[in-house]
Amino acid sequence: MSAFFAIAPLSVSADEPAADLLRRMERRLSEIGRYSVRFEMVYDDVSSVGEYRVDGDDFYIHVGDVEVYSAGGVKYEVDASKREIVVDAADTGVADIVSNPAHGISAMVESFDASFVDEGGRRAVKLVPKDPSAVSETVFVIPDASGELPSEIIYSSGSGNIRLKLVEIRRSESDIPRFDKASYGGYEVVDFR
Repeated sequence: MSAFFAIAPLSVSADEPAADLLRRMERRLSEIGRYSVRFEMVYDDVSSVGEYRVDGDDFYIHVGDVEVYSAGGVKYEVDASKREIVVDAADTGVADIVSNPAHGISAMVESFDASFVDEGGRRAVKLVPKDPSAVSETVFVIPDASGELPSEIIYSSGSGNIRLKLVEIRRSESDIPRFDKASYGGYEVVDFR
């Protein structure tokens, strides 16, 4: 049985620092425990839908032909269209919700300076890299009406924009899927560990 998170009146304080709002979102997701997120992603007029599921430091992502399993510091990226499995160490420092759903928000707080801006008529947290030598990317995090969870994240760089709309965040009572090599017989394995 899953619990939905209700939309409440916006509770983002005008005095609250932007980084504190991100920390509050991170705490709220942690309080939920095991959860799943349905999302819509748009990049250069190409739209896709997917889901990611998080349980502590472990996660599972499914978008189109690609599944990503991450557990115990190891990440398995399975591409059914290529019949390929790429194995690598999980990078918990990546500030990207889709690549690192278990730690993406905390990585944003650590790697980016945060301020409030207006984004399409909505209050958003604007993030720019703290390190001037880092890849030039600006991230916008738009909170849901409760101010407790992200509702949309926009990654903007010289190569274009990725818009990630978090359609539904819900507590999950079931375990996240775990990588099982036997399920992918005949797939080529590329191991970067």
